Amino acid sequence: MAQTTKIVFLAGTKSHGPGDHEYDRGLTLLSRCLPPTVRAEVHPYGWPEDERTLDDADCIVLYADGSDHNEQDHPLLLGNRLAVLKRQMERGCGFVTLHYATFAPVQRGGPEYLSWVGGFFDYETGSGPNHWASAIQSWKSQPVAVSDHPICTGLTSFIVQEEWYYKMRLSPAHVPLLQVTPPGESTPQTVAWALQRPDGGRGFACTGGHHHDNWKIDSYRNFILRGILWAAKAPPLPAPLPQKPDAIRALILTGRHHPAHDWKTTTPALTELLQRDGRGAVTVWNDPEKLATEDLTGFDLIVQNYCNWESPTLSAASRAKLLRYVRDGGGLLLVHFANGAWRDWPEYAGRLSRRVWIDGKANHDAYGPFTVQVTKPHHRLTAGLTDFATVDELYCSQVGELSVEPLLTARSKVTGRDEPLAYAYTEGKGRIFQTLLGHDAGAIKTPAHAEVIRRAAAWVSHREVLPMPVVIPQFKREPAPKGVLDARAGGKQAKGD
Repeated sequence: MAQTTKIVFLAGTKSHGPGDHEYDRGLTLLSRCLPPTVRAEVHPYGWPEDERTLDDADCIVLYADGSDHNEQDHPLLLGNRLAVLKRQMERGCGFVTLHYATFAPVQRGGPEYLSWVGGFFDYETGSGPNHWASAIQSWKSQPVAVSDHPICTGLTSFIVQEEWYYKMRLSPAHVPLLQVTPPGESTPQTVAWALQRPDGGRGFACTGGHHHDNWKIDSYRNFILRGILWAAKAPPLPAPLPQKPDAIRALILTGRHHPAHDWKTTTPALTELLQRDGRGAVTVWNDPEKLATEDLTGFDLIVQNYCNWESPTLSAASRAKLLRYVRDGGGLLLVHFANGAWRDWPEYAGRLSRRVWIDGKANHDAYGPFTVQVTKPHHRLTAGLTDFATVDELYCSQVGELSVEPLLTARSKVTGRDEPLAYAYTEGKGRIFQTLLGHDAGAIKTPAHAEVIRRAAAWVSHREVLPMPVVIPQFKREPAPKGVLDARAGGKQAKGD
């Protein structure tokens, strides 16, 4: 079915504890509940990396922190973003604000909100305990629909434990949709409203959205979805919309590998760490040729834990599907000897995989302990991590003409150089992360390395990278896994393991 509507979701950086203000998870869930006629993009950190994607959006949805003390907390108040958004509004683009994103300063942001979406939370002109004109309370309520507006079509009564904002500063042109009566208040307060703008654009806002679990309430979730679709001028949907998960949907591509790489133990290790922050939903395929026949649109990323060392190369149909998947925006995460796969396929060897094992040129240090240096400590995939010890194979002299900016390096005993071991880059609209570490399950589970992979899975999926504290244990030498020999130590092993 042809996609006729484009909605850009801007998810702010998470600032509350688990379960609250889950901007990325919430917008991802809502985006996956939309009909197939809608093309949805979810951008973390409150703004797209390439703001030109806003130019053909039918609606922009902001679910993020607002500003109540520091304007720099509000993603729309940084740089010239209000001016960029103004251009979108002037061409009739829809605008939606949810929960904390309804906050705005009276002089900068407030006037735009009144014009674009019909109201905002005024935290500057009041005289109460917080010196706010608007107010906040959390309680169990039963919102009441006060309009026959299309957004309210099919709305059934529901009870929700919610943190509502009220006493909002509203435009005279706004249309109230939902009202509640807060404890201690004598009159109902508007907590959701719509605006039909003179320029033809539409606005919708709801001050709820504090608890992520509330999206499980069908009536509440579908009300928000109808508001978004109305603001986008998309066809109305009177029937309830199904809920879809907000997980990061990962496909691990694995199967018969190089003899020295035990995919049957490394795949469970990858599965465990992908599920570590509560968002990972993992599917495993042991046959790469399923790429040709299966639908890839249900996956946010493909994790390649595979090399066709003793197996046929990838078919033309599978190659076309994988390349199109990545270039259309899918994520790709390459682990260790995945860089030795499909070396007869130019788009993969040297492009999707920017560093490749080439027999006679590439090499590795003997399996054993070494120290990994974090070369980009301020990158979001490595922030907060320090140099760490691991027991692994240190790949060196890998081949590739396209540039990489190493996030991790280590000094090779073979070359005497600091070798790049992990890097992130793009191909078309897709994002790719490659780690040359990960010879066995223990190397994958090395805490800092596992954390980088966990973050990379979110990054390549265009999702917010949630920080997670990592405690780096004292280095302890581990024996080489059974069956792994090193030629330089008198053993024998196949090339490229």
